[in-house]
Amino acid sequence: MLARASSAASRVRASVSGTRAFRSSAAPGLAAKAPLANPADLSPLKQFFYGRLDGPALFPFPSALSADEREAATALAEPVGKFFADKVNSAQIDWDHKIPEEVMQGLRDLGLFGLQIEERHGGLGLSNTEYARIVEELVTDPSIAVTLMAHQSIGLKGILMFGTEEQKAKYLPKLASGEHMASFCLTEPGAGSDAAGITTRAVPADDGSGDWLLSGGKMWISNGGWADVFTVFAQTPQPDGKDKMTAFVVEKAFGGITPGKPEEKLGIKASNTVTLNFDETRVPAANVLGEVGGGFKVAMGILNNGRFGLGAGTGAGMRWMATAILEHCATRKQFGRPLASFGLVKADLAFMAESAYAAEAMAYTTTALIDNGHPDASLEAAACKVFGSEAMWDVVNRCISLMGGLGFADGPDAPPFSRMMRDSRILSIFEGENRVLRLLIALQGVRGPGASLSAVAKNPLGHTSELPALVADRLYGLGLESVAASLAGSGPGASVATSSAAPALKGAAQELAALVSAHGTTVRSALTRHGKNIIEEQQQLERLANNAIDLFASAAVLSRASTAHANKSSTAEHEILIARSFAAKAATRIRARAGDIMSKPASDADTIAIADGMLKHGGYVPAHPLTL
Repeated sequence: MLARASSAASRVRASVSGTRAFRSSAAPGLAAKAPLANPADLSPLKQFFYGRLDGPALFPFPSALSADEREAATALAEPVGKFFADKVNSAQIDWDHKIPEEVMQGLRDLGLFGLQIEERHGGLGLSNTEYARIVEELVTDPSIAVTLMAHQSIGLKGILMFGTEEQKAKYLPKLASGEHMASFCLTEPGAGSDAAGITTRAVPADDGSGDWLLSGGKMWISNGGWADVFTVFAQTPQPDGKDKMTAFVVEKAFGGITPGKPEEKLGIKASNTVTLNFDETRVPAANVLGEVGGGFKVAMGILNNGRFGLGAGTGAGMRWMATAILEHCATRKQFGRPLASFGLVKADLAFMAESAYAAEAMAYTTTALIDNGHPDASLEAAACKVFGSEAMWDVVNRCISLMGGLGFADGPDAPPFSRMMRDSRILSIFEGENRVLRLLIALQGVRGPGASLSAVAKNPLGHTSELPALVADRLYGLGLESVAASLAGSGPGASVATSSAAPALKGAAQELAALVSAHGTTVRSALTRHGKNIIEEQQQLERLANNAIDLFASAAVLSRASTAHANKSSTAEHEILIARSFAAKAATRIRARAGDIMSKPASDADTIAIADGMLKHGGYVPAHPLTL
């Protein structure tokens, strides 16, 4: 029988309560906000698009926890880790496609259904940083992690961020205890990434009650078959005759809700994923979440807020895999020597360490920004998700290759890597497909610089502060990169970064500052060339986004390793090696992409033409080789 751990949760709750009041602003930290006029007030990643390095925000490695709060987070993480190690058989859960009830009860006893719900509503009231630390333990079993994160990262997050006090008091206590489960209902058969394209509708009831009648279908709904409370998005009629999306808190008890049978999936097989049909489900007016017609803001606020958790989870997953594969590489012999003695194997191991280190650094930089009160870290959260999900996929693929045939085995008694491959594939799709998030990063990033360029063009003498950067752009075009970099600079924060860097990383920090400055030039070059049509230049936007992600990752790892050195950490020397290697490789990628942005290679047009030809012919076009 599963040992109850409610006393552990109570001790942690008391510890958290004693060290600080719940940060009421933490959960809404990523809510949508209009771009600020002053670039220095923007988040670090947005500043990259201006060619600015926000040194004070990134160096030294940011933290939002006091010593007591770190101790409290550790106090909660330890019993969670022990529970997963002792009571959770992930291989069997995957094989059975079912999370045992005694495991679910153990999760409730530990308070894991209410990690970020305020203490006054029965939760632990954790900050985003503390929540990320617990997510590291949850991802030991991806099906359980998805169940818990779908419940609170998105399922109930709308109530936390946008709910009225009455809604919070009514729903959060049972959601915190795990007596009730929450689900997020946005995706439809015809509306995936295009959230505004949903067709589910809610219309006012004609009896004058103020209630809404909700009808339509949702698909790929995590926890949908188990949930008692749903955050549902539907089109609602507006006074101007047009429809706008509205968010509703819907109870299963309202009736008219029919779940489909659980979907068969590639991975996370024990999580519950279903279609949902709403047939004139009557929803009280008091259950509108946010404002009528404000559903898109609610949806984006929820999704933006949850993405950093995926970054933290992937960092932990890669760290675990790197350790697990190391034993195999050290003991497995080929050609008379251990696998670990071969240079290419060592390169794989180093890649795993660098990827995990970067994902962790990015995630905790982002949570610190939010918890310290930055108004908008949505692009940093998206970067965490994109980087972490793709690095995780690469790491598990390398692990399978290093295992050889054993890596291809599946089942309860097989090595875990095939299961982890299946489970990790969803990560690039969850909470925004990565291509869409890259476009989000790029288009949000260029918005401010685009407005600045337009203002300078209309009134040069009224915007003299922008002129050095524009002159620098011309010098870059003439091949005078060093002069251009000196003129443009990367903002006053660059000196903070270089002065905070460990001695062995000062060169890398200086290069980072130069690359950030050059990124501003590439952004302005792309905007000058394409103007408003840049939205259609998606290959260029992808390059801009990838460079911004690499710049953020490089800043995070350099800052983390430098702070480890300053704190005389026992692992500082090794961390400096990781940071220096990662930053050097990222710099190579950044420079290559920047060159393509400046020149726009002809292959971009060829790529589009090839795809157009396939679409025109209805498939693969070339003749078979044997017909030549």
